[in-house]
Amino acid sequence: MLNYNPQFFYPPLLVSSDRLVRHPLNEWSSRLLSSFYKSIHNVDVVLPIMNQLALIETCRGNYGGAFEICVAQINFLKNLSKKNKSTQYLPAIIQPWINIARMDRWQNKEINSTEIYKSMSPDNRFKFCELNSRYGIEFSLGELCNLGENNSFVAVVNNVYWTEYARFLLRSNSHNLLQKHLQSGISSNYGAFIKISLIEVLILYQVKIDNFDSALKLLINIFGNCSEKYLLHFKVLELFVSEKSGRDYDKGVIDEIMLYVSLVERDSYGLNLISEISRVFKIIGLKDVEIELLSISKEIAEEINDEIILFYVMERLVEIGLCNYELFVSKFEKSSYSVIRKKLKLGNLPLIEVNRSIRIVDAVNYLAVLDYENCLNVLHEENIEMSGTI
Repeated sequence: MLNYNPQFFYPPLLVSSDRLVRHPLNEWSSRLLSSFYKSIHNVDVVLPIMNQLALIETCRGNYGGAFEICVAQINFLKNLSKKNKSTQYLPAIIQPWINIARMDRWQNKEINSTEIYKSMSPDNRFKFCELNSRYGIEFSLGELCNLGENNSFVAVVNNVYWTEYARFLLRSNSHNLLQKHLQSGISSNYGAFIKISLIEVLILYQVKIDNFDSALKLLINIFGNCSEKYLLHFKVLELFVSEKSGRDYDKGVIDEIMLYVSLVERDSYGLNLISEISRVFKIIGLKDVEIELLSISKEIAEEINDEIILFYVMERLVEIGLCNYELFVSKFEKSSYSVIRKKLKLGNLPLIEVNRSIRIVDAVNYLAVLDYENCLNVLHEENIEMSGTI
């Protein structure tokens, strides 16, 4: 049985079903900028584009640019609301609010991200926090939620606070805060996904502190009450906990897991799930099953063009001697993902990509002050340079 590093099994298997495919960044940004140019006056189209542009800059390692895009998005929504004398679009400030917390977390700025996550708690949402004063936001997070239609933003904030914050606390070893958070969340009624995600974190916490009996009892209770949608996740956890604790397990559970895997949708959610399950089989040392899962992950990653998961899958195949290293490097030598460039020691991004990031931020900053003309001029120049056409 392999030695276990709790950090290696993080994050939990359950992820948001709307996970974006990690396309090659230049291809992804080109497509977004073309849509941005064509739909610049359509706020409902522009807002998700700005969210993804911030994510792309984060993936490039350009946290400063990503942060600027988030701030520009907040200012755009404030200025748009002031011009139209309407609060219609103000609730959308919640998304860059969340993204700023995530960027702080990704950069290991734990104090900053903790404070933002705490501002999302049911007890604190209607209190003004540091982000209100920093960006001149006149409404508390709770008030912004209530301005939205159909309480859709309430669901977003609940999901982020309960599930993302729980995982953050698990990874940062904040065990006292984690126990209180899990107890409060599991006993509340925030929907099936949040509850089952928190139970999974609780199981992983019990494993992390070597409390295997409690983890297995939780799993037994889950199998009696869990919808079929989540059975795969917990069958994998049952195998993992049994192996880690030295207990015997029914060998048929592996066939059962692989049957469930064959039924998973071949999309971003399914790909993320299967690739994470392959890591579990790596930990417990079942290499034949791991290789089968890696093969499935590679196929799906190539089908949907997810560069990040394809990289990690092929990296593992190189480690176990099933992929040529030179072929692997040549596949990713032009990648713009900072994590890939660091692992392969590819150096800094080419100057043309650095300048592209600068122009993207410039365009968004023009939009923030409702200067559509200059925003369009920058987008026009950038689209011509990237593709030769608009």
